[in-house]
Amino acid sequence: MFTPSAFKNITWKTYMVYGSFCGAMFVHVFFFFPETKGKRLEEIGQMWDEKVPAWRSNKWEPSIPVLGSHFDDEKEHVEHVEGSDSSYKEQ
Repeated sequence: MFTPSAFKNITWKTYMVYGSFCGAMFVHVFFFFPETKGKRLEEIGQMWDEKVPAWRSNKWEPSIPVLGSHFDDEKEHVEHVEGSDSSYKEQ
């Protein structure tokens, strides 16, 4: 294990080592991990194809429209009625 021997040998400077790792990880996540919250897979694919930088991915809008929420609303309000078709014949 690294931590007990590090505290024994370099004492408080161990916190500096871990703090620099946290800072480096913050920069890495901010600049290299795109925001995908609320985006569909097709939109994420467009984002990769257009090479959108990670720090601009939050405000990015897809250039090719993907089926919007109004199509989802239409699907939710479809009424299913059994046996209403007169051409239906039971076998």
